[in-house]
Amino acid sequence: MKQAILITAYKNYSHLKKLVDFFDDDFYVFIHLDKKSNINDPIIDEIKANNNVKLFSNEYIVNWASFNHLKAIMLLISSAQKYKEVKYFHLITGHDFPIKTCNYFREFVEQNGEKQFIAHFPLPFEGWTNGGYERFDYYNFHDNFKGTSRIGRRIIMSIVFLQKFFKIKRKIDKNFPALWGGGTWCSFNDECASYLINYTEENKDVYNRFKHTYCAEEMYIHTVVMNSHLKNTVVNDDIRYIDWTLRNNNRPANLDKTDIDYVLKSYKLFARKFEYPISEGLLKEIIDRFSSNIIS
Repeated sequence: MKQAILITAYKNYSHLKKLVDFFDDDFYVFIHLDKKSNINDPIIDEIKANNNVKLFSNEYIVNWASFNHLKAIMLLISSAQKYKEVKYFHLITGHDFPIKTCNYFREFVEQNGEKQFIAHFPLPFEGWTNGGYERFDYYNFHDNFKGTSRIGRRIIMSIVFLQKFFKIKRKIDKNFPALWGGGTWCSFNDECASYLINYTEENKDVYNRFKHTYCAEEMYIHTVVMNSHLKNTVVNDDIRYIDWTLRNNNRPANLDKTDIDYVLKSYKLFARKFEYPISEGLLKEIIDRFSSNIIS
């Protein structure tokens, strides 16, 4: 049995290489690198040379909160799902790192292989603006403009403001599935992966309705799975160690060496977010502790 590590990335290639190298031969790795990234970096060739890497794609330009991010994720799932020996899937970013051994991952799937670990909630959700429907009701052009830049953000927000001013709302078909949201990063089995791919192929109208949705990747998988026969197999836990405070100039926090005790005590499978040089000391301790060469 194999497990698939699905990674969306855009920078920190040295970290990405360590991430890929961490896993042994029971893990296949599938990577999508933002098309805006430097594909000619020599480290990229080293990553591609790893025998576990089964896909290295830079098909899409992935702006933050864009629909192309969801497209990249679905590409990774679809590519990995073609390998019938793959029975479990872990969706992560190039800023993540495992905090358990490969043996632990194997034992985890043996015990939990029938479950999906997806942090989720139904809409409306009080933690999102207007219960989250604002993401879905108005056209957001993050694929066209870079929302992380001042100009791009102003353009996107101005277009949304004009839609509200003129009372323009996108239509939702009365038969559209109930909307769910949650964290992007999750782990799920082959049945769930197959269902996601088949549903998307058979319901293009649902998938395409998520275009121009703000952070569609925080809604689409959740909506599909939680409206399916798999609903009762979903655990409301993404099994990712994340500090959601504002620390080290980021929210979620860029982890540093002071997080090591929390990481060691955590039952989670992955930690995020790693940024450099702030996370360098923490990463070294994690590799020393959780390297795939360690048996327990």
